[in-house]
Amino acid sequence: MAGISIKNGEGKWLKFTITNSDVIVDVSTYTFRLGVKKNINDTTYKISKVTTDFNFTQATLGIVKVNITSAETTAALIPPGSYVGELEMTATALTDVSKSVTFDFIVEKAVLV
Repeated sequence: MAGISIKNGEGKWLKFTITNSDVIVDVSTYTFRLGVKKNINDTTYKISKVTTDFNFTQATLGIVKVNITSAETTAALIPPGSYVGELEMTATALTDVSKSVTFDFIVEKAVLV
């Protein structure tokens, strides 16, 4: 998965399309988590999202979205730099099968503050 970039003080919806062998997967019954840490071994998250934070309006088309708010991307909370993110989904209808993907999460200093 490609990396995600965001600027300090910026809000952004992250959209994920779930496929299996290029076929769209209905994820309307899945649970999701998203976490961002400075280092993979850190015990605390810079950003943490759970299923209730995700938008499922297009889940039957394999699409889920999650909002990273501008309040979560302040320089005080998440200074400019490279972070690691992970999206985890659990297919509860398939006896709790978990899948996840790790991605680069880049925070840039905003020019216009």
